[in-house]
Amino acid sequence: MVGEILGSEGEEFKQWALEELTAFGNGYREKDNVYVPMLTDGTNLEGYAVKVDGPLGPSPTFTVK
Repeated sequence: MVGEILGSEGEEFKQWALEELTAFGNGYREKDNVYVPMLTDGTNLEGYAVKVDGPLGPSPTFTVK
């Protein structure tokens, strides 16, 4: 709808929205009925270990599920 309202100036918005929704759809795993954590470029983050350091020092490592 926004793309239609903007006309030719909305083409970039429509393309961006299509890419984002496609990426979101690709992250869905039907057999488990879950969304896999993934970047918009399709990079799967499942099992990625994240080490978080904050202002109070190092935090424990956690794994993206």
